[in-house]
Amino acid sequence: MFLFCFFVAFAAMVLEATMICIDKSEWMRNGDYSLSRFQAQADAVSLICGAKTQSNSKNMVGILTMAGKGVRVLATPTSELG
Repeated sequence: MFLFCFFVAFAAMVLEATMICIDKSEWMRNGDYSLSRFQAQADAVSLICGAKTQSNSKNMVGILTMAGKGVRVLATPTSELG
């Protein structure tokens, strides 16, 4: 019985790699949200990164930005926050 319970608990821990896309276009400067759209987006990214790494310390989160002519990778997937 102990081995079965351990297997079920181990199978529930799934490793995830998440890429978060941030919009940093001129439209993000609008003040229709508290502070700005960009600050609201930054708060959401912080919340998601924290939740992903707290659910499993080996989960990885990466960040990329989209604006203008292309995409720029700011952080490749890592488990370190900060």
